[in-house]
Amino acid sequence: VDAVTIMVFRTSDGGQTWQKSSIQAEISSRVQITAVDTQHGWILNHIRGGPQAEIIEIFRTSDGGENWERVSRVYPASTDGPPPGKLPFGGSKSGLSFVNASTGWVTGSVPVNNLAWVFVTHDGGAKWQQQALPPLPYTTTALLSFMSPTFFTANDGILPVNFTSASASGFGMYVTHDGGATWNSVPIAKEASSISTIDFIDMQHGWAIDRGGTNLYATIDGGMHWTKLTIASTTHSLPSFKFLDFVTTEIGWAIGATSSKTPVLLKTVDGGHTWTTIRYTIS
Repeated sequence: VDAVTIMVFRTSDGGQTWQKSSIQAEISSRVQITAVDTQHGWILNHIRGGPQAEIIEIFRTSDGGENWERVSRVYPASTDGPPPGKLPFGGSKSGLSFVNASTGWVTGSVPVNNLAWVFVTHDGGAKWQQQALPPLPYTTTALLSFMSPTFFTANDGILPVNFTSASASGFGMYVTHDGGATWNSVPIAKEASSISTIDFIDMQHGWAIDRGGTNLYATIDGGMHWTKLTIASTTHSLPSFKFLDFVTTEIGWAIGATSSKTPVLLKTVDGGHTWTTIRYTIS
């Protein structure tokens, strides 16, 4: 098996200084990292594969990132179903999220109508089991793609999902109020198309960018309804939006890209209606 070294950098003083640790991993195409506190975190390493099937491995730290151990790996299988306690080989894995040191989720999908899944762990990522979800309205003949769950308290969280059918595309959400034990569907957002990025600051207030990066939507009722924002720029023509991070209902940040692919840092103080370019230097 080919091996690579994944370098992880951690800080405990707000970014003034950084310490380095390393993980001996298999071939890596990309990684995702998530943490629930200063001690417990996970890395999902995408080894190889595509939309139909993908091999991944998951690493865990319990000492703030100084040391990492592999707790789970997906192996090629001759059947559609994974071995007991393991994640499936089939499908691409699209998200990793934890609500505490024990309970977390991996989401994934296969490019077949209505075939997407969520697996949950209650032991920090060693053993996994599929979690049943109620169907989203109007998506029985649609391709589904889950994003990562996001939690705002120990009990309250959301699970966004894109769908694409022969007649339309859009997105919806599942919500939980019991720490992810059960999930309920929210009506499909008919006002918006499929999204690339979504950002909520609580269970009610959220923003989303469409896959083209040109349209920004906002909700104030937990995703029941979405409003397309009329956006203005105080400095220049708006770039294509890539990432969002709101900290209040008014103040938010975004990463965009100009037509020449130059990254741009943007800030809003009116809930996303007006954006100002923030000039920065990296020392």
